[in-house]
Amino acid sequence: MADKVILKKVYLIRHGESLHNRKPIFQANDARLSQTGLAQAELIASRLSDTRLDSLISSPFLRAQQTSEIIGRAVNLPIIFSDLFVECLMPQSLSGKAYQDKIAYAAWQQWQKRLYSQKDIKGEGESYNQLLDRTEKALNYLQALNGKNIAVVTHGFFLRTIIARVILGETIKPKLLQKFQEQIQTHNTGVTILTMSKNLENQISWDLAAFNDHSHLR
Repeated sequence: MADKVILKKVYLIRHGESLHNRKPIFQANDARLSQTGLAQAELIASRLSDTRLDSLISSPFLRAQQTSEIIGRAVNLPIIFSDLFVECLMPQSLSGKAYQDKIAYAAWQQWQKRLYSQKDIKGEGESYNQLLDRTEKALNYLQALNGKNIAVVTHGFFLRTIIARVILGETIKPKLLQKFQEQIQTHNTGVTILTMSKNLENQISWDLAAFNDHSHLR
């Protein structure tokens, strides 16, 4: 790292546990935090209160919004809501349905085929190409944002997609992303840290500095 200068540190935070996490059901955008999730948000807020943050970004989905509001009070920052950091968009027909629902599960399987293929498969929900395009836009947004320390409250699947993009770079492919998502866990309010650096040739790069730190929950 001696040939790199760190310009920015980004704290990626998964929202607190939602009521839909507990059941479990396919998450609706308006899923609220559970009592456990609210307590988790207070713990991560207390932890971040000693960090000199310049900006607080959040997905507008309710579970992320509630988490970021608690953090915002602790760090004394307004929240900037951005659709770039919402969860991977599943078919609306799945929203609020139980995993055990056979019709919902069949729809989920069809979406998974679309999600993990670079082919233009018609259907509901975000496609692989749309997801990767949004991930790239999210990283570009963070790169352009003023400030050296930025917190982002987002969602598990999208957070892991960002990590996969940072680690795998241009080599990322649908099946690699699928394996990545299946093998890696992110805890509610776990903190993943990315650093943005510049090398001697003034080239910008992102690096993974810490992953899923949830020591505040112990």
